[in-house]
Amino acid sequence: ITRAFLVEEQKIVKKVLKIQKAKEKQAAKS
Repeated sequence: ITRAFLVEEQKIVKKVLKIQKAKEKQAAKS
C-alpha cells in the first residue's frame, strides 16, 4: 500500500514541479 502511495506522490510532485517551471518561464517572458 505504501509503495503505491509513494509512486502516486512522486507523480504528483513531478506534475507540480513541471507546473512551477512553466509558470517561471511565463513570468520570465512577460
